[in-house]
Amino acid sequence: TINNYDKQSSRMYAQLSAWKPFANESTDWFDPEWMFGIKDGFDIVIANPPYIDSETMTRTMPDLRKIYTKTFSVAKGNWDMFLLFVELGISLNKPKGICTMIVPNKLIAADYASETRHYISNYYLNTVRDYSNVVVFDNVAVYPIVFLIEKDTNDLFETSCAVMNSISSYETETKIWWKDFRVEKNWDRFFNVSPLQNSIIDKVKRGKRLGEIATVRGAATVNEAYEIKKLLTEKRNISEQDKCFINTGTIDRYLTTWSVDKTQYIKDGYYCPVVNINQLESLYPTRAYETNSEKIVIGGMTKVLECYYDNGKCLAGKSTTIVYDSQISLKYICAILNSKLLSWYYSVYYNSLSLAGGFYRIGAPQIKELPIIYNSDYLTTIENFVDTQLSNYNASTDEEIDKQIYKIYNLTPEEIALVEN
Repeated sequence: TINNYDKQSSRMYAQLSAWKPFANESTDWFDPEWMFGIKDGFDIVIANPPYIDSETMTRTMPDLRKIYTKTFSVAKGNWDMFLLFVELGISLNKPKGICTMIVPNKLIAADYASETRHYISNYYLNTVRDYSNVVVFDNVAVYPIVFLIEKDTNDLFETSCAVMNSISSYETETKIWWKDFRVEKNWDRFFNVSPLQNSIIDKVKRGKRLGEIATVRGAATVNEAYEIKKLLTEKRNISEQDKCFINTGTIDRYLTTWSVDKTQYIKDGYYCPVVNINQLESLYPTRAYETNSEKIVIGGMTKVLECYYDNGKCLAGKSTTIVYDSQISLKYICAILNSKLLSWYYSVYYNSLSLAGGFYRIGAPQIKELPIIYNSDYLTTIENFVDTQLSNYNASTDEEIDKQIYKIYNLTPEEIALVEN
């Protein structure tokens, strides 16, 4: 039980540190026989575990977080508390036992849950019910799922994935062989996805991961973001040493609205924010290199992928992702990322990362995984279209770029119609 953790975390740490398994620093720390007198595990484990994010734990229970990071195999990256209970629940099962829990839908696709998805793949995921469209908890902004795992390894089973429209009835259900399901890093594609949609996904996935052909990074760490803020000044008439500072909100497809729209950054607003490149280089040489580089800057919370091509004139803010040092043309990549096809793919493949109002969380872990098909026959045409958009954006050129990309990814007219609509 982790109730009232803000007030009790220090007392809990004292108790848990004295607990025999922790004192021995054993990784197999949860002993059912010691706790309950049960030697061979439970037939069934049922839980609604606590949902406590990494930031809250780091602030309120840092010592416990360090212990858990050493104790649980799934505690990697910015892990949430509920993920530990998934590992714990399965470990408490006897062979062929059942573990079922209600947890946030971030288990389906969030990067910090990837180790937990890998852990589950060692067993049999029988059922997943997505309750994101159902009000399950009053006054709590959680989009829950319910899973049922059997502690079994037989691949000759099906996994049922359903999108629920009430507590007890579903809108759609997809069934897939567990042997095919378990190899997927991302489970979003199995929810509310038609055979035609899956056909498009499979065609897109034939491309190379963007992270294999270019460097993809978040534009700044939290610490860097606050230090860079100290360097920001308002300056409309800029010199060669000044780099325009852009962030989500002033990044559109092929365009930046720097000096037009206000740039919101760490509780302040700027119309013409700049940073002197010499000051940046003395503080963060790598970020200065990225700023001077040809790159793509991608907005971090948008309804479609919004990617701006920059030839070294802009410093990207912390809520963005940057792509640089590419093996192929960045203008070509920018066109693919800005296409309707890739925005459609992102919305389906990372559906559980959606937010209220139709927005999506867009970050480096997801951008790295986007598949890019390179076809030199289309390179010059697409680069010329991108140059047109960069100098004088217009919708008809957008349509022409989309047509080229549908050809590159070999979509049928029926598949194109689905993406367009």
